[in-house]
Order: sequence, then C-alpha cells, then structure tokens
Amino acid sequence: WLCPQVNLIDASRSYCGEPADIRDCESCLRRSGNHKDWQTFPMFAASVSELRAFSGDFLRRAASVRAPSSDAAKRFTRYFPSARITAEPHDRIKPSKRVAPRRPGEPARVVLIGSIGLSKGYDVLYSCARHARQNQLPLRFCVVGATLHDRELEALGNVEITGDYVEHTVDGLVASQKGHVSFFPNVWPETFSYTLTTAFQAGLWPVAFDLGAIGERIRSAKF
Repeated sequence: WLCPQVNLIDASRSYCGEPADIRDCESCLRRSGNHKDWQTFPMFAASVSELRAFSGDFLRRAASVRAPSSDAAKRFTRYFPSARITAEPHDRIKPSKRVAPRRPGEPARVVLIGSIGLSKGYDVLYSCARHARQNQLPLRFCVVGATLHDRELEALGNVEITGDYVEHTVDGLVASQKGHVSFFPNVWPETFSYTLTTAFQAGLWPVAFDLGAIGERIRSAKF
C-alpha cells in the first residue's frame, strides 16, 4: 500500500526508517526498483507518490479497513489519515508456559521459524551465528524453514536448517527442535507475524527487536 519494496527495506538491506520526505522514497525506488510482486502492477512501477495516491483513495472509499496490529493501524493512519483503520488481530492466542528447561552443559537451542530472507533478518542471524562460533558461545541456531543462503549458514557449523515445510507440519517440526528460545531478527515493522503465534503455542521464549507488531505482541504477552 505504501512501499514498492513491500517491506520498507532499502539499499542498506534493513528498515529504511520511513523518511518524511517522499523524495527519499522516490530515490530509493530508482536505486532498487520494485519488489518482484509489483511486476503485476506496472502502473505503479515509476512512482511512490502514484502508489500512495491510489492506496489512499482506495482505503478512503472502503467502508472499513482492518489492520492486524495497533502498530500497523497507527503506521498506516499516518500515511492515509482519511481511512477508517481499526486494529483487529488475526488471532488472540496467548503464550503457552512450556519453555523447555536447559540442562547443565547443554547448548541453548535458538529456534527461528519461516523463510528467513533479508526482511526476516538473514544478515542479523548470520552475524549472530558467526559471532557465537568465533567466541565459542554455547548456542545452536535451528531454522524451521529455509533461508536466503542455507549453505552459507550451515558452513558455520552451529546452524541447523530443516528446509521448507507445509503449514500443517510446522508445530511438530518446532517441537522436535526442543528449543529454549525463539528468535525473530526481523528488521522491518511486521504487521502481525504468524510465526510468532507458532512460537507462543510452542512455549518458546521470544527474542526480537522492539519493532512493529512483533515487539507489540511480545510486550502485551507479558513474558
């Protein structure tokens, strides 16, 4: 609705911070181009302002607009103040208190869930795993899913990757990792995060940046 990159990631491979001057966004578009999903909508390929004008008009005309988190509702209202946006979470699942105990001498097993690309924090994951290996920290990173560069991570020796999964198998795959914490290195303000729901259901203590819906949901869960 507001970013041709879809996830507010700029050339630095991280969250752009949503610059106040739209000319900065237009420059980003010229440097980076559109996200591949925008190829279906060539009318927006050349201008951020055209995209936002279309989005604002569309949302203004809607009888109601629902955002899956308060953060998303507030963020979009800044851009589209005439839209009637309310927060309505996709689910209201509460965290389970089944965090696995860590036995003496056992590495802490850090579980990540989903497809870990740039916006989901691939660079952060790689840096953390490399730092842990170089400093001989007792950490094992377990990715239930796939990443931007599986082989690069696995070469570090302290990262396990299950590969892509189908949705109905994810709970069992997460449980099989016998994790101690869940890690969300996402570098942009997510609007909800189904994988956080999965971590809540598994009783995994969540670790994340205080950004977007993930930070909001963890704070409201009162771990």
